[in-house]
Amino acid sequence: MWQQIFGNLGEGWGRQGGGIPALLLHTAAVAGWLPTLLWWVQKTPRSRLHAERYVQAGYGLAFGLCAVLFIALATQTPDLLTSRWPLCVSGDLVFLAGLLGGWLGGGIGLSGVALAGLLFGEFGGAGLWASSVMAFAGASMHRWLERRPARHLGHRTLLAVWLAALLAGLCAAVWPAWMDRMSVSRLSADPFFLRLAYAPLSFVVLGGVLLLRRHEAREQAQAGTEPLTGLPNRRALHACLDGLLAQAPDAPNTLITLEIDNLGDMVRLHGHAWPDDFWRQFVPMLCTHRLAAPLMPYQPAAFMFSDLVLAIVLKGVSIETVQRSGLAEAFFNDLAEHLRSTRPGLVAPRLRMGVAMASLPAAGGPRGEFEGGSGPAVSILRDLHLALQGDSRSLRYFYRSFAEKAELDEQLREMLIGWIGAGRAPLHFQPKCQLHTGEIIGAEALLRALDVRGGEVAPAHMLEVAARNHLLVEFEWCTIETVVQAIDRCLRAGRPTPLAVNVSAASIAVPGFGQRLLALLRERGTPCRMLAVEITENSPVPDIDTVADSLLALHAAGVRLSLDDFGTGYSALSMLARFPFNEVKIDHAMVARLEQPRMRAAVSLAYESARRYSATLVAEGVETRQQLDTLLELGVTRGQGYFFAPAMPIEDLLASERFMPFDLTQPDRAQALA
Repeated sequence: MWQQIFGNLGEGWGRQGGGIPALLLHTAAVAGWLPTLLWWVQKTPRSRLHAERYVQAGYGLAFGLCAVLFIALATQTPDLLTSRWPLCVSGDLVFLAGLLGGWLGGGIGLSGVALAGLLFGEFGGAGLWASSVMAFAGASMHRWLERRPARHLGHRTLLAVWLAALLAGLCAAVWPAWMDRMSVSRLSADPFFLRLAYAPLSFVVLGGVLLLRRHEAREQAQAGTEPLTGLPNRRALHACLDGLLAQAPDAPNTLITLEIDNLGDMVRLHGHAWPDDFWRQFVPMLCTHRLAAPLMPYQPAAFMFSDLVLAIVLKGVSIETVQRSGLAEAFFNDLAEHLRSTRPGLVAPRLRMGVAMASLPAAGGPRGEFEGGSGPAVSILRDLHLALQGDSRSLRYFYRSFAEKAELDEQLREMLIGWIGAGRAPLHFQPKCQLHTGEIIGAEALLRALDVRGGEVAPAHMLEVAARNHLLVEFEWCTIETVVQAIDRCLRAGRPTPLAVNVSAASIAVPGFGQRLLALLRERGTPCRMLAVEITENSPVPDIDTVADSLLALHAAGVRLSLDDFGTGYSALSMLARFPFNEVKIDHAMVARLEQPRMRAAVSLAYESARRYSATLVAEGVETRQQLDTLLELGVTRGQGYFFAPAMPIEDLLASERFMPFDLTQPDRAQALA
């Protein structure tokens, strides 16, 4: 039997050897096409969400087209056509389609061979059978290679792939004879001879393709690495999020960000290279230190989100679970303590943490629609960048998906522009009352806005959006115009009630603010003493002449000045000493803790400070009878809060019967001086 087989092999060499020059010529022609097609696969634009699918299909199309071209060339050479050399070459091309493109690429490559069979009809079922076996083998090896980093492909991997291709080719040749009861007389020597003779060329082709794949993988790894720190960069973070969202779009994932809060101090002490050194040492410590133990069940992966921000992806856990379990807070506190303990007696780096969703928007939201055709990771990270800029707290939770938050912020910005253009803001008015009688002696204008869905918008959020978009000064002037209009309504209704409007340091610092406000009051014929300006101390008031000029001009004209959030803001005593405030207001946080002896002492101190500067102390956030009685015991006689009334539209305020009479017969100070 073996003598007959080897005898047939010798005969096969004589029959097929004549076609070898033509085979090499046509193989070289195809080799010229292949790099161009592979370059097209890599450079063709594609959606990030389905990038892997497009690449696999591209490989299948490239190798399948090469197989069709090769078979088409082979039909033009009679000697080559009568041999089975084209089956070997096209079989290897289909094998490569499966190897690089998986089942999708192998199927497309096999379809190319089937198309060639229909167009040229020279190879029949044998060619399709051999190509099917090669495509299956290539796709199977693709799954095997997926578990090995492409940038570390070596000689052993090449040898394993080549042997798989060789065995698949031999199997394709032997199987028909095996199905025919393994008759030696019917076992053609041609397929064995061809496959063994073609094996060296196959080894070279496979080696070249795998080397190109390794080179490409190394380039991609370098492109996804921050050169100064050696850590995965933002591009790698994009790829990670895209992969998670493509595999399981509805699975919960969480993104933790760490920022250096006192960067300026650390750079002044250690130089500009300090941030890179810090992150380079910090991440390995984070992966091995006990601090990261609570994160390990969620397979944490660290990336450089920017030069100053580290991002950690937690897989399979929602932001609600992270907060409810206290995981993020405990991790943040332990991390801060560890950084302090490693630098005793020295300035230690302080970090800020953000915890946010890293998932697609919920059902019904703007899912799958991304600006400019970008993938979901690009949209998520862009909105995260904006969210981090707008919030400076040490530990922040961003419950709303980034796309929804960005959409809401844009809606609020458009609403702000509309209010500014119309000179009318959505304000409600909370009565200010005498504590012992409950009579209304004035009201404070408070922002009460609804979003496009009818949900309430937190005033702090609205002001934050205004400040971020450089609209705060214009919006606060809009609220002043609205309050002046409300004062006119009170006068026309026979309810002369002083109204207060909140103004930040940003507006007061604008040159000519006081003169502009007085001009508005004169234009509308509004008595100056009917308006109170409350200076909010959520940011420090600059010590500049324009601030003093405006406040002194307003006070001289009769506009009442009120210092808001006394005791919790910036330099409250300094402000009280510098400017002639008529009123000082203590924050609701102090009123809520009046049962504490130290807080009662603080309120007494605030009352005494106001009295010494001839100002009246007003308590905000009065909600219970006990708080009211305690304030009266401490000497406080005025307040506001839900115990008396919530903020209400101006119509409801005017309908109240609890107004204290207000004397309009006395002229404003400016008129008296004139």
